[in-house]
Amino acid sequence: MSEPTNKFASGRIFIIAEMANAHEGDDAAARAIVETVAETGADAVKFQFFTADELAVPSYQHYPLYQKLPLPEEAWRRLIDDGHRRGLEVFADVFGLASARMAVRLGVDGFKIHNADVSNTPLLQMVGAVGKPMLLSCGGSTWLETAEAVESLKSAGAREIVLMHGFQSYPTKLEDSHLRRIATLKIKFGLPVGFAGHVDGGSVEAELLPVWATAAGADAVEVHITLDRSKQGLDYFSSLDPEPFGWMVRAVRALEPAMGASALTMPPDEQVYRAKHKKWLTAARDIAMGEEITSDNAALKRMDDPLQNGMMMLDQVMGRQAATPLTKYSPITHQDVKMKVVTTLACRAESSRLYGKPLQLIGGKPILSHQIDQLRRVEMIDAIVLAISEGPSRHVFIDYADRNNLPYVVGPEKDVLGRLILAADSVRADIAVRTTTENPYIYWENLNDLIRRHIDAGNDLTVTEKLPLGSLVEVISVSALKRSHQFGEDRHRSELCSLFIAENPDVFKIERIAPPEELQRPDLRLTVDTPEDLIVVRKIWEALGQDGALIPLEAIVDYLTANPDLAKFNQGQNTLYIWK
Repeated sequence: MSEPTNKFASGRIFIIAEMANAHEGDDAAARAIVETVAETGADAVKFQFFTADELAVPSYQHYPLYQKLPLPEEAWRRLIDDGHRRGLEVFADVFGLASARMAVRLGVDGFKIHNADVSNTPLLQMVGAVGKPMLLSCGGSTWLETAEAVESLKSAGAREIVLMHGFQSYPTKLEDSHLRRIATLKIKFGLPVGFAGHVDGGSVEAELLPVWATAAGADAVEVHITLDRSKQGLDYFSSLDPEPFGWMVRAVRALEPAMGASALTMPPDEQVYRAKHKKWLTAARDIAMGEEITSDNAALKRMDDPLQNGMMMLDQVMGRQAATPLTKYSPITHQDVKMKVVTTLACRAESSRLYGKPLQLIGGKPILSHQIDQLRRVEMIDAIVLAISEGPSRHVFIDYADRNNLPYVVGPEKDVLGRLILAADSVRADIAVRTTTENPYIYWENLNDLIRRHIDAGNDLTVTEKLPLGSLVEVISVSALKRSHQFGEDRHRSELCSLFIAENPDVFKIERIAPPEELQRPDLRLTVDTPEDLIVVRKIWEALGQDGALIPLEAIVDYLTANPDLAKFNQGQNTLYIWK
């Protein structure tokens, strides 16, 4: 199904006036109701199309009444045209194939499926194929019946489905409204949800309930309307008179601005409030360069025009040294603190596609060693730590770390993010430089600049995007990694360690750096995830790496561009990649 149209996703509540059978088979009464609905400010009027035979068997107690209520098709056409002239959309409850076909002929703007027909597959498929908005009643149906009806409508081609919560009990008791179900239905089905109110139309709650439903998250409300409740005509039980119906419409409209957006991003005024009232880290007294920052010489205080993006919290700097002299009450930013930058490399050998990827040889040397050689050329990296999986292959990597004089930690196999944090904490790192260990040709040439930019801008994550797959390196604040681990889900703790940060740009400061245009080649694969990948990176080494010098990424891109058959050899492999 396509995305919902703006009608049900714009924040404006779609208000439907349900005429039902309040017209009692009188064309003039129906016209008067349409005129009244237009004056209330509602968005749509809804009619009920049926034949007696569609609704019941001849022996059913209300069968004779059902025979009297339907208007002639031409009368319905005039009512629909009248509604359209008055700016109303016209929806139709349809109770069978014959009435549905009539609704199509008459050009209604949308359909509603009554709970009586939630399991009427032929009807669902017929109206679903029309491609107009569908209101699907949920009252009196199990969630599974609703799910099956949704699938029937979708499979027929329905482009927009709105679930309508509520049922008619002539009238429905207030305590049977269950407004909390609105949120439950939204979560369970991922569809817009409306509310159809059916409490006693003479009660004050009948006017208030649609407003409460709006506050509970309803995207649409449907309320019965009649011209005069005092006459106690057909369908008067839950119907509002015109005046209270109009009040209800105005109350819903007044509530809409207060509902705002569901996203947790801060609007501009709230950001201004945050800047004025939040406390930021400042020097509580003069701090000399090289002096340790503690709770005695630093404190959280409000200040005018805080540098929010570069400001730090006390737990981020506790025990670190000041990189510059700080005067009393000056803000403490990332540039003011000596930041330890460490590369954390997650190591494991188990893989169903290619075993022992980091230890596969290129030019007689493991991929991991090629990567470390490049990282050691980056002056701003203070240390390289291996984050070794506690799986069966751990002894191989422990031996490798010992032979190459590298610090290491051993941690959970599946919790890759946890391992990286363990590695960073083992050397008291503030910033983690992160790449995956099956990448022999990373873009090491800009890493010093990338790290400086990360620190100067106070970023949580800084990355060069649009690079060949396998050459990317991420610079991530350890505090951001820890928040990701604490508040993310299991999928965020996998090898996609920056996924939680990427999904929450309103919380984390992310900067994506564009590389030189000639390096913007995400179509190329330089990672090693399959045997085909290994063949490609070995061919590159044979062509460009025989002198033992580090190979610039530009030279690799040029070589693959000049050898398109080799570049295509490992295309189409299934590797996850966030920063395309």
